[in-house]
Amino acid sequence: MSKQNEIVRLHTLVADMLELDEDLVKEKLEPLKDEIINTVASNKKFIIPGVLEIKPIILEPGSFLNTTKNEYVDVPSRISPRVKLQHRFVLAIKKLRLKKLNFF
Repeated sequence: MSKQNEIVRLHTLVADMLELDEDLVKEKLEPLKDEIINTVASNKKFIIPGVLEIKPIILEPGSFLNTTKNEYVDVPSRISPRVKLQHRFVLAIKKLRLKKLNFF
């Protein structure tokens, strides 16, 4: 049986780093999700330096099968977010992953 990973939220990390009240930070970061959505929807790239980037990809219009109705539906062009982890971030995680685990 594998053990569930512990969940650490963004507001907890920010509160610890800035030595602020966690509830205050959570309240202030509440609109962050909407701001990221608006940024990517306006065809701009969102970057957390050294960690990841979220960039919009414009998908072509086409005809796709609607599996619930079993018929083809014409879909207009749309924007889809693509998330890419920075390679140096992935390498840093791989380097530390076994040192941080407690197997007992």
